[in-house]
Amino acid sequence: MLNSCFRFAVAPLIVACLAGPALSDTATLTASRDATLYEDAEGDRANGSGQHLFVGRTGQPQTRRALIAFDIGASLPGDATITLVTLALNLSKTPTSARTATLHRVLADWGEGSSNAASNEGDGTLAATGDATWLHTFHNTQTWASAGGDFEAGSSASRSISGAGPYTWSSAGMVTDVQAWLDDPSTNFGWMIRGDESGSKTAKRFDSREHPTTANRPTLTIEFELPVANQAPIVAGALADTGVVAGNTLRFALDSLGVFTDADGDSLSYSRGGRRRCGLGRGDNGSPDHRRPHRRQRHSDPHRRRRQRRVHIDDVHRDCGGGQHCSGGDTRSL
Repeated sequence: MLNSCFRFAVAPLIVACLAGPALSDTATLTASRDATLYEDAEGDRANGSGQHLFVGRTGQPQTRRALIAFDIGASLPGDATITLVTLALNLSKTPTSARTATLHRVLADWGEGSSNAASNEGDGTLAATGDATWLHTFHNTQTWASAGGDFEAGSSASRSISGAGPYTWSSAGMVTDVQAWLDDPSTNFGWMIRGDESGSKTAKRFDSREHPTTANRPTLTIEFELPVANQAPIVAGALADTGVVAGNTLRFALDSLGVFTDADGDSLSYSRGGRRRCGLGRGDNGSPDHRRPHRRQRHSDPHRRRRQRRVHIDDVHRDCGGGQHCSGGDTRSL
């Protein structure tokens, strides 16, 4: 609704109050690195380039923990808002009993060396330079703060796994992790996958990114939204030149006239332009009013030039990614 304190010809200041629409998209990433931590007092067992990852406990018993990471920053636009994350792994060898596998955000950088264990790979092999091991982030020059890896105690996701086949993890915690890694790639050290470490013979084997069968390799599917570039409001036509009776308020219902529209769906507010300014209040239904002050009657000669005033419309697109506000909308004038 729009009001004026003068006769005026209309032209567009709009301020957006609502977020505009966003574009949805999906990206599927392959792992950029993965490894298994083999419990070992010397910290010299690894399998950086092997075909498998291990979690849980062996019959000795010794613990196995898997590490996996994806290059989020190189795969998604920096202004993306993550909405859904799904990790897919293929379980290729396992005892028949169901066990819980959890994901934990890793807190320190780690390496994937050239070590490649033989046979079923369950015992690993001698660590190569740069391998992650039970004691080392990068063998044999840098170490974890705690043996067995540095990770968040609370899990980002969990699920039960039993027989061989494909499994997926998806949770709000994983969305939070991936969004944080996109916003600050220097913190992206991936997840640790932990199996049941409460007893013996609980170990399970997943296929790694080096597995010869492409379909068995780990993937991370990310659904995200991107902000839409702001579009200018559209002025479809002019309002009729209308006189205002002194002391009264003139109101126009712009939505019913179909004069002003915005393709982004941004809400619009209006103010009258020109050198002479009127008070701007809040009218019915939240629409701004202009009330003409009492003043001396003007000349009634129809040939006398009438003063014209403009109403400016400018929309400010709110959503520029991550709920951030944008400034500097577009202006259209008649």
